[in-house]
Amino acid sequence: MPTLTSDAVEVERIVRPALVTLFSSITGLPHVVTHRVYIDGEADAKRRMGFQHPSSGKTEYRLLVLDFAGYTDLDFGCEDNPAYLLSYTVKLAVSHVDARPDASTSTDDYARILLTLRQRVLDAPQVAGYSQLRLERLAVIETRFGLDDETLIFGHHVTLNLSVEVTPTEP
Repeated sequence: MPTLTSDAVEVERIVRPALVTLFSSITGLPHVVTHRVYIDGEADAKRRMGFQHPSSGKTEYRLLVLDFAGYTDLDFGCEDNPAYLLSYTVKLAVSHVDARPDASTSTDDYARILLTLRQRVLDAPQVAGYSQLRLERLAVIETRFGLDDETLIFGHHVTLNLSVEVTPTEP
């Protein structure tokens, strides 16, 4: 098992791409990014958020954004190497579709993707193979349906909080 650095900046640089790996390969969610993106026109939107649905052949939009939100110090660990939580805001957007030729809807896709995110967190309590990096459960902050001001996707949206507990490496 690898030894975790005590440098919090380097720890965060390990965690963020590991979360992308954890959430990548979810069927129907081709775009997972670690920062907010600026979309410049329809072609850019298709490139950064587009998903060609196999049933309809039409372009739909899906995006998962993992945004570093901050940290919380915990009451355990040693004075010069305390334990802490790294917090991430996780935003999922799935564009709205009433029905497709296969009779599925965007609600079906949204529910499947969201519950798969939950299950991946439950199934992988450690991050990047480090026993000192442990995932906390996903917590729903807000769900809504409509036009999202940030992504300009009309559809299903959820904002979640995900924390990673970082414990000191034993000397």
